[in-house]
Formats: sequence, C-alpha cells, structure tokens
Amino acid sequence: MTLNKEDMKALTDKYAKMCGENDTVEQNLFAEYGVKRGLRDINGKGVLTGITNISRVESTQIIDGKSVPCPGRLFYRGYNIKDLVNGFIAEDRFGFEETAYLLLFGKLPKKDEIVYLRENSNISTGGDSVDYTDDIPQKFKEIAVNAARAAGAKICGVDMMLEDYSDENTNYAIIELNFNPAIHIHSYPYKGKERNIAKHVLKLLELI
Repeated sequence: MTLNKEDMKALTDKYAKMCGENDTVEQNLFAEYGVKRGLRDINGKGVLTGITNISRVESTQIIDGKSVPCPGRLFYRGYNIKDLVNGFIAEDRFGFEETAYLLLFGKLPKKDEIVYLRENSNISTGGDSVDYTDDIPQKFKEIAVNAARAAGAKICGVDMMLEDYSDENTNYAIIELNFNPAIHIHSYPYKGKERNIAKHVLKLLELI
C-alpha cells in the first residue's frame, strides 16, 4: 500500500487525536499536585530542579525590583566560563583538561602542578603525539624496519619502548606491530616536525 501526502496526514491526525483523548492530563491536576511542566512554573518563571555548586546559569537580573532577561552567563565552580576561556587562550594552556579538573575536583590546579589524568598516554585514549624522529639513533630505526619486514608488512607501525632514546646501547623492547597504523599522529604531531607519511604510503601503493 502506497500512501500519498493526504493519506499520511489523515493517519497522523487520527493517531494524534487518539493520543489526545487517552493521554491528556487535566490542567487543574498540575496545580493540585504542584507539578511544574518543563522548567517553568505557571507564570513562566524558571523553577529549581536541584542544588549543585558545579555550575550556575544566570539568565535574568533584578532591576528596580523586577526580574528581567539579560545576556546569559555560565559559571563553572564559581568561575565565569568566559574568564576561563580567555585565560586558556591568553596563556596557551590546556583548556579542556583544566576544565575537566575543575569540574571534577572543585578547583583549578596550581600553576606549577603536574596533573595525571590517565595512567597511560596512548593516542587513542587522549595522549599527545610528540615527534622524536631526528633524535632516535639510526640503530632503532633499522630494528623497526627489520621487524616490519619479518612480519611481511609493507606498511606497519612498530611500537617500541626505549629506556633512553638518546642512547643507542639502551635497553629496548618491541611491544607490537600494528598493520593499521595511525598516520595522522605523524602528519600533525602535537610537538615536533610534521612528517608527510601519507605521501610516502601513496607512492608505495603506486597511487601517485
């Protein structure tokens, strides 16, 4: 059965009427039981839905004894969100991380305080990529290439741990070989030199 626009409207009206007849709550019951509809009372004034010191929204101000609308202001733990953002931008700080700390613990970290939000720094769990390519001894680069060849992989990410990355005689271990490596972390590292890995991959695949 194919429904045209008129048939669809008729069905919609039909079922809307059924809902109205069977599910409508008498208006006087809201006042009788003190139930607020949405976030407004019967006069359109906002109602208190809970008590928290995590955030606060100001949408009105008192002028001449009357509550009038004003440009909205959002506060996190007493801090105006605009002040927080301006500070992050002006001082090039980690705004998301500091805000998360503030919301969780109720205060901002001290300027010289080191905060560990996670026990690992894997890129997939929020870590930042830092390029050390030019600082790694050639020995370990060759080890990584040989490990990929041993696995028969032309494109491969080699996860390696070095006790001291500046010492070619340091202890090391290969953690895993990843056949679907994240190229973007090398192309757009948080710190260090950008590496155009994608171009080399495309050349290897003879696509350019």
